[in-house]
Amino acid sequence: MTRSGPVGLAQSDPARASEYRAALQQFEELIRAAESTGPASRPLPLFYALTQAGRAIVAVRGGPAHHGHGLTLGPLDTSALDTEVSVSQSGRSVGHYQAVAQALASPPLNGRVKIGALLASLPEMADTLLLHDDWPRAIAVFERDPGLHVPTPGWLHVTIVVDDLSVDLKRLLTLLADYPAVQGRIGTPSAVGSLPFLPSYSTPEGNGVGVMFKGNIAELDAAAPQYRIYGRRWLRPAIAGSSPPQPTMTWWALLYALSMYARYHPREWVAALDIDSSPVGVTLERVMDRALDALPHLVLDGVLPNPFLLPAIHGAGPDPFGQGRL
Repeated sequence: MTRSGPVGLAQSDPARASEYRAALQQFEELIRAAESTGPASRPLPLFYALTQAGRAIVAVRGGPAHHGHGLTLGPLDTSALDTEVSVSQSGRSVGHYQAVAQALASPPLNGRVKIGALLASLPEMADTLLLHDDWPRAIAVFERDPGLHVPTPGWLHVTIVVDDLSVDLKRLLTLLADYPAVQGRIGTPSAVGSLPFLPSYSTPEGNGVGVMFKGNIAELDAAAPQYRIYGRRWLRPAIAGSSPPQPTMTWWALLYALSMYARYHPREWVAALDIDSSPVGVTLERVMDRALDALPHLVLDGVLPNPFLLPAIHGAGPDPFGQGRL
């Protein structure tokens, strides 16, 4: 629907508008191809669909000229999820990854990061059972009704969904050590701090612990932004020791790695998918299934001037991204 009337820089620039329309047409066709492709080949149309969408995003938002992918896959590990991906530079020009990241004002990808760490940091995979527990997950955060609490100037009441509800504030801060956006911002009223455990509250993601966030709503939006669905906020862990790239750019790095695996190491890739012998096969299939639903939504976010949030569905269950929403 946006192809007939591109916005941003493409609104008044015919060359950008033409680039926008052509790139989105390829994105749509490649996504449809990915839907009908099995897991052995699916990373290829998924990744190249996203790269074409990246051209459309740059057409409306602007961005530097690029050369090459801007990413590289490291040596294959015994487990596919332990294989690393990192940024690369091609001379003086930036890569495609960096150009789109700049257009979206995304934090950069710094250093090497394992495929599993990228995957675990995505909200779409928060409910997925991973046999590795070394990678911090995306954590759901919900605002609580301020009318139900004594107002505290400069603080907001929130519920953080963690696996262990038998935690005090000290233990919770330890659990949140890998989440840079909330460092120094989580506290409790003095009366709550003296309790053996933090109070628990029900949320659409299950029970969580009630704490206070130091800051206003704009600062909460920056630390735990709403993502894809209205009211669904997420804390994301550090990636390679730094603030995580935007979800779109995290998906980009992840799908790049999977596509390079499938394209240049088909024997190892097909072996990793074999659910009869590979403990990560189900996880790899699941993340590609989730990409089919996530990418159109994230691309729409990227080409519109304001975030596009879907309405929450009452009773949709704890997995908000398993419904085929878009």
